[in-house]
Amino acid sequence: MKPKYLELNAFGPFAQKEEIDFSRFEQDGVFLLSGPTGAGKTTIFDAISFALYGVPSGDGRESLSLKSQYSPDEETCYVRYRFEAGGHEYEVHRAPKQSRYSKRIKGLRLVPESAELTIDQKEVLTGNQNVNERLVEVLGIDREQFRQIVMLAQGDFMRLLSSDSKDKEKILRRVFSTECLYRFTERLREYALDIRRRQEDNLRLLQSVARSLSCENNPALQEACAQEFPDAGRLLELLERQIEADEGLLAGCDERLGSLAARLAALDLPGARELCERFSRRGELEQKMQEFLSEEPRLKKAHQELSRLQRAVAIAGERVACEQTAVQLEKARRSREEYAGQLQGLSPAFQEAELQYGQLETLRARQQECEERRLTLQERLSGLERLDALHLSCAQLEGRLKEADRRRELLELLLHRCELDEAKAAIVRGQELCLSLREAQKKYQSAKERFAHADREYKMGYEAFLDSQTGLLAATLLPGSPCPVCGSLSHPAPAPAAQTDVSQEALELLRLRREESLSAAKEAQVALQAGLAGLGGEEAQDPMSLLPLEQKEQSLEESAAALQREQEVLAASIAALFDPGKLDGSACRDREALSRRREELTKERSGLAARLETARGEVQELEARLSVPLSKEEAQRQIAALTVEATALREEAQAITKRYLELGSQKKSLGELLDSLSAQLETLQKEEAACRERYHSALEQNGFSGEEEHARCLARRGELDALRASLQSSQRQRDETAAQYRLLCDQLEGKTPPDLAALQEAAGALRAQQQEQAGERDRLLSRLSLNRAGREEIVRIAGSSGRLDAQYLDAGALGALASGNNPQKLTFERYVLGRYFDDILSVANLRLRQMTADRYAFRRREGRSSYISNTGLQIDILDAYTGKLRAVGTLSGGESFKASLALALGLADVVSHYNGRVNISTIFIDEGFGTLDAQSLESAMEALLSLREGGRLVGIISHVPELQTMIAQKISVIPSPQGSTLKILS
Repeated sequence: MKPKYLELNAFGPFAQKEEIDFSRFEQDGVFLLSGPTGAGKTTIFDAISFALYGVPSGDGRESLSLKSQYSPDEETCYVRYRFEAGGHEYEVHRAPKQSRYSKRIKGLRLVPESAELTIDQKEVLTGNQNVNERLVEVLGIDREQFRQIVMLAQGDFMRLLSSDSKDKEKILRRVFSTECLYRFTERLREYALDIRRRQEDNLRLLQSVARSLSCENNPALQEACAQEFPDAGRLLELLERQIEADEGLLAGCDERLGSLAARLAALDLPGARELCERFSRRGELEQKMQEFLSEEPRLKKAHQELSRLQRAVAIAGERVACEQTAVQLEKARRSREEYAGQLQGLSPAFQEAELQYGQLETLRARQQECEERRLTLQERLSGLERLDALHLSCAQLEGRLKEADRRRELLELLLHRCELDEAKAAIVRGQELCLSLREAQKKYQSAKERFAHADREYKMGYEAFLDSQTGLLAATLLPGSPCPVCGSLSHPAPAPAAQTDVSQEALELLRLRREESLSAAKEAQVALQAGLAGLGGEEAQDPMSLLPLEQKEQSLEESAAALQREQEVLAASIAALFDPGKLDGSACRDREALSRRREELTKERSGLAARLETARGEVQELEARLSVPLSKEEAQRQIAALTVEATALREEAQAITKRYLELGSQKKSLGELLDSLSAQLETLQKEEAACRERYHSALEQNGFSGEEEHARCLARRGELDALRASLQSSQRQRDETAAQYRLLCDQLEGKTPPDLAALQEAAGALRAQQQEQAGERDRLLSRLSLNRAGREEIVRIAGSSGRLDAQYLDAGALGALASGNNPQKLTFERYVLGRYFDDILSVANLRLRQMTADRYAFRRREGRSSYISNTGLQIDILDAYTGKLRAVGTLSGGESFKASLALALGLADVVSHYNGRVNISTIFIDEGFGTLDAQSLESAMEALLSLREGGRLVGIISHVPELQTMIAQKISVIPSPQGSTLKILS
């Protein structure tokens, strides 16, 4: 992970938005975060941790406490963090759960946390869970690992050095994710314990099964079952013999029971008992039939009474119809009398309503007059209110025109300030150009001197080469042979051999050097002339002349001084118009934006002036129209009075109309009801006469003398069902008794009653013998069933125990070894972490030796420190001065810091090496550089600066003064009563 940009808003002690561009620190590789205690230095690291994992770097803060108490309630607390990882750019935006002012509810409301991750400005993820999962996947480490290897926070920095093996194991477990090895060891140990428990369960089960076996009259089996650790093989052998003996006894018992059952069946005792019961039942039926003959007269009289009640019930409907018709007739008479009374009482009220209804036109005319007067006054009142509004609008427009003039004046000053800023920037560029031209002159002079030197060397080499070639030719001349140069046959003075022999290759190399230096000189000359041309004037003609540059620099300094004075005068003018603190933003120095704003303001002022002129004309027109004096309050009072009067008249007319219509409707309805009731009354009278005639005819036909006799008979109607049921039950009993008697007579024809007592005595003796044999058989079956089940259970237990013994032989040994039950008291996980720890110490020693001038080195302690504690991750310090090992607790504060720093950097290197997804390209350190002396501080800084070679960025929190001079790039946290602010210093 390589940080690029961090933005905080209302976060921690920072009330406003603060920004950090980490890319400006990449060249130096180290930056310092300084400031007073409590200013908010650690908050920068908290913000990065919160952006990546949703929680701060420390454990003592909740998300609700992250919002700055210096910021307004309506401000939103958030963090925006951009970084690179794996060749991709990620930007995460997080806001914690916070209280924020709501305009809708006029108070504070709790806003839930939010998170958004943008990948390469294309893919966007939202939601805390989605963002957290993707960031852990991208970074390859979780928050705990991040705190241990990337962000070394206060209190955590020296834990890896000073903690015991158990705490180191927890730290390294989180860093290297060896929790799976710990779980594997625990599962292996639990597996062995489970096998052991199952073995003990099998033994207890075998003991229980042995004690549950039935072994009467078998001493050998009883002895085997009573042993504390029963022998399954011996038990099975003895049990098998017992089962075979009991099966033989069971077969003999079954044979005897079969013989007794056959003899008992031959007696046929149930058949004899049934025959005796039939003879007895036939006698009972004969007696019952005699009783039925004595009840014949009573039954005949009951049948006659039932017939009379049935006839009375049959004609009861005619009586009911007569009674219902009489009731309806009486009800219709009473209704007609009631409605006739209501109609008579309604007539005076209807006459009065009819008279009032004829006077409605007068009321409506008065109402119309009130409405017209009210509308006239309402129109005048609207004119008065419009006139007041126009006066207010004119005053506001005049104020806005004055404000527009002031803002236009301010814009003119700001534009002039932009022009001065541009002029100042041009002066600065000119000064920078002069400096670069001086450098270019130096480069040109140097290139020119190198060319002159190369040219001299080439010319000297060329002359030496020619001399050597002449000597070589002279050496080849022979007397009488022509010279290859002049053709002469005599050679009186041949050239001597050259003292220095220059080859063709050496001459070519000198030529190439001359051409390269010439080319470099020309390039430097072209660059210098181009820069001089940029200054303008004739000074560009002579590249080596310093006079034009000095004149130009003096001119630029004079212009800069004049410009500074003009800027001060302009700043005073701007301050007189506006608060200077609100005009330092980038928008107030953007010339194009200010020009556009000036044009917009000019258009806005023209529009305001036009609107003011229009409003003034409308005011004059309204004042002329409302010449009659009438105050607004008087107009409102008259309008209210007319409104009340018109409303009263309208309501009175509506009430009269409503009453007239209601009474007319009631009178019409009552008349129609009386007509309808008269017709209904006549119809009911006819129906009553017809019903009476039908009822008396039915009484006469069914033998009733009159209505009273029929009524007395109907009063007994409740007895009808019971009487009918009684007669039907008596007849059914007579028929059933007669049928049973005839059946028994047919069945017993030719038979005599048996001797039941003798048969029962013989059957009782046989059953006693049968019961005795059945008890013996049940006892044998119970013992066989119990012993057979025990035999199967013992076979199953023996097989299971054998398999468990084989499994425990391996699992128990492995579980004990992995759990640390070994001579070294070393668990499996700690063994693996030890290998990682060795690598960490090897890498850490490189930096520890560098920081301590090769005095100290880490050594992992061998062996055990005690016989009861697990070891394997403890550290000793090898002191090169004494050649002996020292405990880490004997180091001084500064030495402990250097050792902790070396160990932390070694841990980061090893994690990055083993996990390909993790690239530790950034380390943040928030711990005690103040414990180091000057030499130790310098060596520690050298170790940190060496990290730049791998492209790492190191951030340090400290207020040690020496670090501020050693580290060029600094972020200063400045506290104030309004909240802290950040300032980047280079």
